[in-house]
Amino acid sequence: MLKGIALGLVILGVCVGCSSQGTEKKTSTQNTLVKTSASIPVIGSEDWLVWVEKSVGTGDGAGHGPDYGSQEWCFVVEKKLFANASGITPCTVEWNQKVTEALLKSAH
Repeated sequence: MLKGIALGLVILGVCVGCSSQGTEKKTSTQNTLVKTSASIPVIGSEDWLVWVEKSVGTGDGAGHGPDYGSQEWCFVVEKKLFANASGITPCTVEWNQKVTEALLKSAH
């Protein structure tokens, strides 16, 4: 009888161990997916503006600079990122996409 209980506990332990490993893998994969999707905000969103600002930096380091997303801000980003040579009107959807591509390329 004790052998039967011991065998049952061993089998239960193995099953629980397998179950835990599977969960850890899922959690690890889920965290990776969350990190990946969180690393690039939706283009044109408030989070995207902050991401671009952190990447390019339009201020003077003392908290002074153009408002994120304003025409002035876009022109500063254009100058710093493309040396005024993107060929696209700043602050347009097309320009936002080009900014995103340039920042992703420079990160690698």
